[in-house]
Amino acid sequence: MLSLFAILVAPIASNARASLAVAGLLPDASLSHFATVSNCSTFDAELARYTEIYGIAPGSQPRAMPARNKQSLSSGGSGNGTYMALDAAAGTRHPTRLLAAAGGGRIAFLDLNEKTYLEFLCADESPSWWREVFVDQRGLNVHHMGYRTPRGAPVWDIVSNFSRAGLGGAVQWDRFDGGCYVYLDCRETLGVSLELFVGFTGGECDSLPAPPNATAVAPPVARP
Repeated sequence: MLSLFAILVAPIASNARASLAVAGLLPDASLSHFATVSNCSTFDAELARYTEIYGIAPGSQPRAMPARNKQSLSSGGSGNGTYMALDAAAGTRHPTRLLAAAGGGRIAFLDLNEKTYLEFLCADESPSWWREVFVDQRGLNVHHMGYRTPRGAPVWDIVSNFSRAGLGGAVQWDRFDGGCYVYLDCRETLGVSLELFVGFTGGECDSLPAPPNATAVAPPVARP
C-alpha cells in the first residue's frame, strides 16, 4: 500500500505542498486526502478493487455514504453549486448551474493512515469538474488533492490568493451540510486539481459567489 501510494500520489503531493508552503497560501500539514473519480456504472467494482489494493482489512468496510440526492451531491435548488463550464472554441469558462446526477451520485472514503484518506467519487455524464477531469484523463486517475482550510478564514479569500499567485482558479464549488468546498484547476502549475475543504459553519463559506440562474446549463461532457 505504501509503495503504491508513493508512486501514484506522493510526487504530486510533494510538489503541491512545497509550492503552497512557499506561497504561504495554506497552513502546513493541511493536506487531508486525495480523490479519484470513476463512472457511476462501475463504482462498486472500482471501490472493491481499491479496497483490495490499499489493503483494507478483511471484514472491515470503507467509510461510505449512501446514494445522495440532488440537494446533497451537487446543487439541487438550495445549494450554492456552480460549475465553470468550458467553451472549448473560445477557450473561456462561464458559470453554469451544477446539476445533480440522474438518480443521485455516490461517494466513499478509504482511510489510508491516521492523516490521509482516499475519497472515491463517481462521475456520470452530467457536466461537472468531476466529469471534465475524468474525460481529460481518459478514465480513473487522481482527480484532486484535498486541503482543509483554517477555521475563520473566508474560503473565497483563499481562492483569490491562489488566483493572484498564478496557481489556478475556481472551477466548481458548492455547500454541503457542515461546510463547503471549492475545486481549483491547478493542473498546469501544480500538476493536479486542488480542493479547498471547509468543515466549519462559522461563516467561512458565506463568501461563495451566488449560483447562476437555473437556466444556465452546461452542455454534456463527452465520453472518453
